Amino acid sequence: MDFDSLAKRPLSDLIVINLNSKFRIWWGILETWCQLTSSYLYAYMAAFEDVDTGILLTINYVLEGIFGLSLIFKFFYEYKRDESE
Repeated sequence: MDFDSLAKRPLSDLIVINLNSKFRIWWGILETWCQLTSSYLYAYMAAFEDVDTGILLTINYVLEGIFGLSLIFKFFYEYKRDESE
């Protein structure tokens, strides 16, 4: 894609994330995997408080970063009106 075609597109096409896009589908899978993994991580950290937390904190920061990006992405998803309205 060249810059001329990007300049002709409306800004909303460049910012809004389509609900059926591959990015959104793969991001949803990653987010679900992180949600399932984080529950086991927090349970492990709560059960064994004397473990070496270096790697656990790194994994925790990565998961929290993904959750933070998911929160931001939700503001850019396209809005679909219900059919009943």
